[in-house]
Amino acid sequence: TLPVTPDAILQNDTGVAGDGITSDGTILVSGLTPGQVVEVRTSADGAWTPVTLTPLGGESGTFVLPVGNYASVEVRAVDAEGNPSAPAELGPIVVDQNVDTPNAALAFDTGLLSDDGVTKTGLISVTSNEPLSKVEYRNGGTGDWVVAELSNGQFLLPAATYDNLTVRVTDLAGNVSGEKQIGRIIVDTGIAPITAALADDTGTVDVVTTDSTILVGNVEAGAVVQYHTGNAGASWQVAPYEDGQFVLPVGSYDNLIIRSIDLAGNI
Repeated sequence: TLPVTPDAILQNDTGVAGDGITSDGTILVSGLTPGQVVEVRTSADGAWTPVTLTPLGGESGTFVLPVGNYASVEVRAVDAEGNPSAPAELGPIVVDQNVDTPNAALAFDTGLLSDDGVTKTGLISVTSNEPLSKVEYRNGGTGDWVVAELSNGQFLLPAATYDNLTVRVTDLAGNVSGEKQIGRIIVDTGIAPITAALADDTGTVDVVTTDSTILVGNVEAGAVVQYHTGNAGASWQVAPYEDGQFVLPVGSYDNLIIRSIDLAGNI
């Protein structure tokens, strides 16, 4: 009489439950009888190998699969006469106990400087050497971790100042990576309207003046002020803005337009 097929399961499917990808290769075997030997094979045409069980009492015990990618795990019991049971089939199992620290960086450093970490687009690019179940970020080394919504290898930071943005990842086996520090990031997605007016319309009130000082208000710190003459073929010019004003060169301006661009590139 052949032995009864034992029950065998992956004891702790870490990460995503039910996917067979785990950081814990412990296999629980039960339904054994005294004197039986447990054997395992890890591919459909592989050799059967005896394993030593850690007894749990009664008719059960455990053994551990080493780190590896197993195409098809099967477990059987062999009685004292050498008769093997039909195998218990566990299917494919991946035992993975490591995930590398990801590469993570600001995708677009918009604005006046390309390397100052001030941006109007808070996209963070993340790359890893394996599929991931979760990406998290936090501000500084002690803040709470926030789960990011990753799409096409990127996630979007809300508008805020991040003193030291840190990213980590979790793989499908549940392994958590080391922390990737990106550094200081400021995500600024808006700019307040400025005010602008001719300081002194000399002569009559006709915008014809000998004093071409333009008063500009509500300009963000570090922002650049530009003007456009409205003349055909003209382009935006950087205004020599200082202390709330700048002076226009002598000339005729068909439709003077003034704007500011902040450090994040908002206009």
